[in-house]
Amino acid sequence: MKSLRISSQPFIAKYGDMLWRIVQVGLVFGVIKFFSFLSVILLSNVVTDVAQYGLFEYALGVGVLLAIVLTAGLQGAYPYFNLKLQVEGFQSLFYLHAAGIAGLTLLFFLGNYCLGFGVPRKFSLAILLGGIVAIQMLLSSILKSHDHVKKAVVTDSAVLLILFFYIVGLNGVGGVFSYDLFEFALCGFLFFLLIINVLNWWKYRSDFSFQRYTQAIDYGRHIILSAFLVIFLTTGGRILVEYFFDLEAVGYYTFYLRFATLAVIMQQVFLVAFFRKIYQSKPAILDAWFTIMWGVIFVLILMSWKIIPLVFGEYLTLLKTSFLEYKNVYFMLCFHALFWVGIAFNSNVIHREKLSHQMNIHFLMITLTMLAAMFVLHQTGRLSLSVLILTNLAAVFLALESQFKILKKNEVNFVKFKWLTRGGLAFFLITQAT
Repeated sequence: MKSLRISSQPFIAKYGDMLWRIVQVGLVFGVIKFFSFLSVILLSNVVTDVAQYGLFEYALGVGVLLAIVLTAGLQGAYPYFNLKLQVEGFQSLFYLHAAGIAGLTLLFFLGNYCLGFGVPRKFSLAILLGGIVAIQMLLSSILKSHDHVKKAVVTDSAVLLILFFYIVGLNGVGGVFSYDLFEFALCGFLFFLLIINVLNWWKYRSDFSFQRYTQAIDYGRHIILSAFLVIFLTTGGRILVEYFFDLEAVGYYTFYLRFATLAVIMQQVFLVAFFRKIYQSKPAILDAWFTIMWGVIFVLILMSWKIIPLVFGEYLTLLKTSFLEYKNVYFMLCFHALFWVGIAFNSNVIHREKLSHQMNIHFLMITLTMLAAMFVLHQTGRLSLSVLILTNLAAVFLALESQFKILKKNEVNFVKFKWLTRGGLAFFLITQAT
């Protein structure tokens, strides 16, 4: 017993604070993300059909990709200049950029609504969501850089929290879900973000210069492409499903993807809690933590695949009526989400080491190959929803492998983490073969 106490003391001394921080962040994050997760799941119960549910998920998917472009990579530039380089004068430009996004998005929405630009709803809603998500990304990065974790968690989930309270309000008054009212609620929030960012820019305006703004944009330009490719590979499936099939197929696909991405929510707890440490820790420490966290998430997400239908089956109409048909789709999406988690862990280190350009080349080739394969399969009549998911999953895993290769070449060798994810792939292939 004595030897056990002695051996445990260094572990507690070294990792006790980190573990307690995970617990604290996990509690806050868990509550916020639970309501965010519940909002989209509940949406499936209040819309008129599966296609209407697919409309929101499609618009959100396009909006997130648009948000990557609108941020200009500044969500990665803020921690780089303020944490890694620790230089002065990189505050106000980020708030000014966010205010500009808010203003332009509001102008577009009001113009489309009042002047009748004729933009279809799936795209107008995508632009509105994209503007808000872009600002969320910028503000969240700033908040996490200064260890304001709770505020960052709320900021990250703002759009889905608005959706949640809108649905709860509808149930309270017995109303019917309307995209018109939902869009105006989003516009009100966007106007609030405009005011907040203008006030923050005014507060830090003395450090603004176009030279620093250019520096930040120059750093962020590689992040734009890398973030766009990462998001497209991991969440762009809904856009491809709409292109090759229809919005109803998007509804089924994203409904089960939502449950699978509980893995991503767990990963975000870790990344939010240790955002600063990822930019400051040695590779060996990150390898150990990434391995532990991925292993824990692997076990939990497979448990959820079994438990969720039992818990929610009686309350969610879509789950009750479609689970038997889409059970394996759900299983495949769980592994898609697990490899997505791996990419998310590695991406922050890639940005820290300024290796985004190398990752962009690999990811671009993988994305183009994936798209070419899907088009060939579609033309030959062999592209089903399951085949599309498998093709996307293979691309995500290859992208993860390319990250390990790039990091190893630059003396960041995540040996344990790499072999654990390969073991996960082997497990998946065995289950699909039996």
